[in-house]
Amino acid sequence: MASDATRGTESVKMAYIVNRPKNEPGYNLVREERTGRTQGYTILPYACDKPEGERS
Repeated sequence: MASDATRGTESVKMAYIVNRPKNEPGYNLVREERTGRTQGYTILPYACDKPEGERS
């Protein structure tokens, strides 16, 4: 990772993924309506769609 130490920023500016896995199932974004006009989001991995031992 590379950081920016500029005053007021001080956060990660760049990151690399090294040695990505051959099988990368990803994630599903679920949107839900909450009280009032509020929207909520939940991130679920595709790996949880199947029981353990049947995941690829």
